[in-house]
Amino acid sequence: MSTLESLDLKNLHVIVMQEYQTDDIQELSTDFFRNLSNFIGKLKNEEYDGIEKKTKNDIISTATNLTKLLINKRLEKISKSPTTSYSILSDEEKFVIDSNDEMNERKDMIISGIINGKSKFLETTSTKHKTKPITVRFVKEFDEIVGVDLDAMSPTPHTDGKGTSGGYCGPAVKPIALNMVAQLARDPEMKNLPISGIGGVTVWKDAAEFMALGAGNVQVCTAAMAYGFGIVKEMISGLSEWMDSKGYTSVDQIIGKAVPNVTDWQYLNLNYVVKAKINQDSCIQCGRCHIVCEDTSHQAITSMVDGKRHFEVIDDECVGCNLCVSVCPVQDCITMEHMDKGVDPRTKKKIGGYENWTTHPNNPSKIPNAAE
Repeated sequence: MSTLESLDLKNLHVIVMQEYQTDDIQELSTDFFRNLSNFIGKLKNEEYDGIEKKTKNDIISTATNLTKLLINKRLEKISKSPTTSYSILSDEEKFVIDSNDEMNERKDMIISGIINGKSKFLETTSTKHKTKPITVRFVKEFDEIVGVDLDAMSPTPHTDGKGTSGGYCGPAVKPIALNMVAQLARDPEMKNLPISGIGGVTVWKDAAEFMALGAGNVQVCTAAMAYGFGIVKEMISGLSEWMDSKGYTSVDQIIGKAVPNVTDWQYLNLNYVVKAKINQDSCIQCGRCHIVCEDTSHQAITSMVDGKRHFEVIDDECVGCNLCVSVCPVQDCITMEHMDKGVDPRTKKKIGGYENWTTHPNNPSKIPNAAE
């Protein structure tokens, strides 16, 4: 780890050269840039005359240029390597990269603080940043075009016949946002850091879901634009009623509660068996379940039985994919029923035990005895 406890221009030059000679980012001490700021600030405060003054100014100029080279090179590496460990970055660098929109301004702010000896400013900025909620942003990463005017042959909406892409927001972005919040909450390096959830929060249930996946608070934008700020009061009221019904007395009791149950797909239990079941008393005979299963899935739902229109699940074919449930217009008409004993009618194997994809016989890269 590079430190600047006994800094001189030669040491700084060596550190900069090392940064340029390797593709990896050097791990700096937590107070690296603050010590550098103190070094330059001390030089600036010392008074000299004649040749000594010129030498001092030359040293300050060289230290300033080396500082800019070091920070610019490290930020360039960070931008090109998304897998860089967040833990090896300095607090000042985390402050800079936190917002793409303000990255250049923040970089200039940090450089100015270093080369002007403002170490207290760097310390204050870094301290505030450590406690700042981390917001997952999508607007720049997920641009979209909402449609095309086929008469004008231009994206809609358009200005003077021309259209462009816009930000991705509202309910459509919620599944992406929930996943990103969950991934942050699961990351060991993010432990104890506050997370602010945003993306498609429209009703109280959305807010509860973000909190259950680790968000300490949520932000509302699109819903407020569409329905006014009163929508927030409705969310608070709905969330409060739900918490009362579940016996929760504080939002702290639900924050992160669902995180332990989030896993990677390859660790899901392949021996867990569920089958779709259609409640014949609730069924309106629309046939949507049969269509989706017959045309795009597993042909596991009948359309006719004994010459009559009848929709029933064929257990021998059902894999429990849940597609029929998602298209059924009648709430709870189709449910997924867990089979915890006996033999799976489809695979003819005994039900029970745990097996994931890493150990499954069909996996050509299976890992012997691998289990989460």
